[in-house]
Amino acid sequence: MRAAGKIVVILVLLLVAAAGVGWLILRTHGPTSFAGGTPVDLADYHGPAPTGAPPDLAGADLVKRGEYLARAGDCAACHNAPGGKPYAGGYAFKLPFGTIYSSNITPDKETGIGNWNDADFLRAMHDGIGKDGENLYPAFPYTSYTLLTDGDLLAIKAYLFSLKPVHYQPPADNLTFPFNQRFLMKFWNVLFNPGRRFEPNSDRPPEWNRGAYLAEALGHCGDCHTPRNLMFGLSESQKDKNSESRPSALWKRVVGRVWLAMFMVWTVPGWMYLHVLGHHTRILPFSVLDLFVRDRLLGSLS
Repeated sequence: MRAAGKIVVILVLLLVAAAGVGWLILRTHGPTSFAGGTPVDLADYHGPAPTGAPPDLAGADLVKRGEYLARAGDCAACHNAPGGKPYAGGYAFKLPFGTIYSSNITPDKETGIGNWNDADFLRAMHDGIGKDGENLYPAFPYTSYTLLTDGDLLAIKAYLFSLKPVHYQPPADNLTFPFNQRFLMKFWNVLFNPGRRFEPNSDRPPEWNRGAYLAEALGHCGDCHTPRNLMFGLSESQKDKNSESRPSALWKRVVGRVWLAMFMVWTVPGWMYLHVLGHHTRILPFSVLDLFVRDRLLGSLS
């Protein structure tokens, strides 16, 4: 019994150490941290507001401002299925472990978001949690939308609710185990969804901050154009690759793979994760966004 107890203690210590190393490697940095400078809360920023619609729409009504923001955020790219009606969803993301379908975001009360109140909409956009409390998959880029202000999101909601309701139920997601267990996203979110609003950089000009808000939050450009780490969270520190020396980058990759290997070997969920994926030639699995980049973006450029 004593020997068994010592083995358990050693395993626990190894898991704690692996978790600590993993956190150091995978921890989330701010989306503009690569630029240096001093980020400040929006309320404490004294320059022109970097958020919202442009000045020429400042006097427009809420729906008009929301239309601009929805178009700038390119909601239609994922919520317009080929041959389908605008914003009715059904776009298929085909993955090695199943298929995810985009949702209907028209104001239909049965198949869309017509019964969502403001709090429901904000929680989905900021926290990746649906109206019924289910965790959403990060094919929906809520880790970028979490940077958007409440006001901008509610303007988008007002625009969506001004559209004609479309009664259409997209197909149900069809994912294999364990990827169909949405509750696992809770753990991923702890690491990779900071849940904080955009912070302008007081050491950068207003144009830079406006561009950062449009690119990082509204346009969610980073979701496809920022390198991803071992767990497929955004590796914000890698945006400026010249800021990190090659030995340092190599060391992080080596340590990262050791940490991931320990996770895979010493935990049942980790073993299942690797076993279900069945990748024998490389340790890193595919991700939803990896497939999105290949099939949606790179395919359109080829």
